Amino acid sequence: MSPSGNKLGSEEAEILRVSAAWMKWTDLFGVLCDKKVARKLKIKLYIAVIRPVPLYATKCWTVRKKQEHTLEKTEIGMSRGIKGVTKDIIASSYTIIGVTL
Repeated sequence: MSPSGNKLGSEEAEILRVSAAWMKWTDLFGVLCDKKVARKLKIKLYIAVIRPVPLYATKCWTVRKKQEHTLEKTEIGMSRGIKGVTKDIIASSYTIIGVTL
């Protein structure tokens, strides 16, 4: 329910779910982005704690392509953080017609 008492639409619910997942991510950021922690442990922690957050109470939720894309984008961003890949590294590794970005 929104603060005004109305039911949330699917888009608003999606935004709230994704933001809740990112809040969980920030809570565990120190562990998930620590290079001293084993990657397997980080992945297990992500799967057990963070991944269920945006999917909570979605048993009867019809997922549209846009919402599916948003959830995928969120998961990719979080998995990049676990692996230690930043956008700077990604941009520097792409080459377009002999020109490095």
